[in-house]
Amino acid sequence: MVDDEITATLSMDADDQLVRLPSGWHLPGTRVRVRREGERVVLEPVYPPAHPSWPPEYVAWLRDPENAFDAGDPDELRRAFDDPTPP
Repeated sequence: MVDDEITATLSMDADDQLVRLPSGWHLPGTRVRVRREGERVVLEPVYPPAHPSWPPEYVAWLRDPENAFDAGDPDELRRAFDDPTPP
């Protein structure tokens, strides 16, 4: 189990500051979203990883919660996948 809080190491690379995250704290992918919350700096993985050929407008549309759809009752969907024969 990973602790809820750690101390990470900072280092410099030219004008960039790097944060070294220990094992168990690595983020998926190769990019993170960075934002400030007061004096805090928050790192979040970028989801979904965009296909290089996807236009930025399409990726923005996918991430907009207004474009989400209701997939139905999760338990009903689970039963349908467990027993794929039509009702």
